[in-house]
Amino acid sequence: MNHRHLIPFFLFALISAATVGIALTYSTVLKSFEIASSGLIAHVEVGIYTDENCTFRLGSIDWGVVFPGSNKSFTLYIRNEGNVGLVFAVNMTNLAPVEASAFLSLKTDYDGHLVSPSQVLKMTLMLHVAPTAKSTDFSFDIEMSALA
Repeated sequence: MNHRHLIPFFLFALISAATVGIALTYSTVLKSFEIASSGLIAHVEVGIYTDENCTFRLGSIDWGVVFPGSNKSFTLYIRNEGNVGLVFAVNMTNLAPVEASAFLSLKTDYDGHLVSPSQVLKMTLMLHVAPTAKSTDFSFDIEMSALA
């Protein structure tokens, strides 16, 4: 039996199979995929109030007369009026006279938990006057930072 006449047929089949293989590989590379994505543009806004119903905004605190070795407290209410949860930090800044930093300190009862949008945080500020404090007028700013 003469198989010479089958050689062109086998070559055609081999070339066709290789071409189909390449075409299948090429079409796999061209597939596209979509990945869904979303986000939230943060809006950080805070209201500080003197009452738990958040009707009276707090403008300043007058500590009045304080005595060496004493503590004085002030309760305020902070409402998260933004759209993301917040954690607060409180610092005493711009203390005058500067020497008062040796005998005045400010602490809070806030434990650092996340405050959700629309949630109201009751916070007590505590001013401590060291027993070694000298008689003087004082002032300072209370800096509250809201971290998202």
